[in-house]
Amino acid sequence: MATVSSSWTEDQAISFDDSTPASDVEGKGSIDLAANGYLAVCIQFRITFGASADGNATIRVRLSPDSGTTKDTVLYHAQEVEYTVSTTKNVSLILRDIPYVEVGVHNGNTAVEDITIAADYAGLKLSNI
Repeated sequence: MATVSSSWTEDQAISFDDSTPASDVEGKGSIDLAANGYLAVCIQFRITFGASADGNATIRVRLSPDSGTTKDTVLYHAQEVEYTVSTTKNVSLILRDIPYVEVGVHNGNTAVEDITIAADYAGLKLSNI
């Protein structure tokens, strides 16, 4: 009898734009869990607020049942990240039992692009099924 085991694929990058205009949403990234065979993903956002930051960032998550063809119009999850000038904040989310996810970060600064976003994820797979 085969033993079912699990493993995480780590350090998978989600691409974002270099800068985000004030009061705009960072270029969105997506993960197709179904196509990659993932049961779950852990996404870690690294949000860096610059020296002139004056507003919070908000992580936004939307789902899709069909590999992104039809995305939800209502957010599945939103999480506000309080700004601190010249600081990087790490925020992780675990999402499971979904086929496709799109993530973005809203820049809450009023007049500056003073925010940088990076994100990586690890996907959980089963083997020997």
